[in-house]
Amino acid sequence: MKKLSPNFKLEKKESYTSKKKYQFEIRHFINGPHPGAFEAVGYLPYKGLYLMVVYTSPKIDAFNKHLKAFYAALDNISPYTTELSPLSGKCLSPAKATN
Repeated sequence: MKKLSPNFKLEKKESYTSKKKYQFEIRHFINGPHPGAFEAVGYLPYKGLYLMVVYTSPKIDAFNKHLKAFYAALDNISPYTTELSPLSGKCLSPAKATN
């Protein structure tokens, strides 16, 4: 990133626990290359995978103004699962094939 944007800075922020009790690791990418020069990223380790939520803005003032919306989005995230209780409906991708 430094080659594309010499003023680039990666900031490790405090972890964020959402209202649904998921703990996201937060990183801010500041002065990155165009078009997403300013980004906030939330990483959620979940069952051996990572869910990643990215908020991006071309300008710092807009980034700061709408950062609360990024955290509000994290508050509403629940990882997708195919583990459905019996008779709960159709599953798009069953965990096991049935014969």
